[in-house]
Amino acid sequence: MRLRHGVTVEQAVKALEGRISDSQQASAHNASGAEVKRQAYLNWVSTTQQHLRTIFADTELEDSLLGRGYWHICELSSQSSEKLLNRLIGEELVFQVGHPGIHGDPGGRIGEVAAGLRGLLVLQQRAVMSVGAAA
Repeated sequence: MRLRHGVTVEQAVKALEGRISDSQQASAHNASGAEVKRQAYLNWVSTTQQHLRTIFADTELEDSLLGRGYWHICELSSQSSEKLLNRLIGEELVFQVGHPGIHGDPGGRIGEVAAGLRGLLVLQQRAVMSVGAAA
């Protein structure tokens, strides 16, 4: 994945962490009814796509948001089983962002990208320290 010109690795990591955190709002609407939860999930996907477009020059991660269960969730009517809709949304959010707040969880697709970028930050910091020590 390529970052857009002018976007730092640190900015990308913070943005991805923000989208992971915001996913919990879509997950937390269990008591509000199936349609409210569905709309919260669809709003999260839309906002996440917009954020990803400002961070990455390619669409690999953005495109994955519209995979798997997304289209099933879109097609379900508000008359569909609330239990089924809750399960589909929950599974899709786990696929995309994992289980935020649980230590050791890989974080789904978005979390994996954030972890990879964090690894680049560590390498960048080591390189800067190494150059500073050599000077």
